[in-house]
Amino acid sequence: MLCGCSSCALQWIAGGGQLKSILEKASCAQLQSILKGAFPPLALRDGDLCSAFISSLQGVTIEHLQVDQSLDKASSCPASAAVNLSSTLQDDLYMLPFPLSFDKTSATCMDAPYMN
Repeated sequence: MLCGCSSCALQWIAGGGQLKSILEKASCAQLQSILKGAFPPLALRDGDLCSAFISSLQGVTIEHLQVDQSLDKASSCPASAAVNLSSTLQDDLYMLPFPLSFDKTSATCMDAPYMN
């Protein structure tokens, strides 16, 4: 969650669930990509203080959602909390146990060679 800033006490404003979901469920690589596409773009660097990152986040718009209208300024982080770009979510480590074939927009299971 938020690349090593999970110890922060984020205060979400009512109606901020969509942005909360986008930010808290993203892996670090996804979050970096999201922030590059924000307006104005925001760089996320390893070792940055989480408090500075959360404060900077307040001034951006992500996918037409203004962060300061979803994340309360009362949000806080421990003084020592720092961004850790190598932190991962368990979901990032999950691998499907079977191969997929994409046909137009839906996925279907392919025959596995060892199952014939």
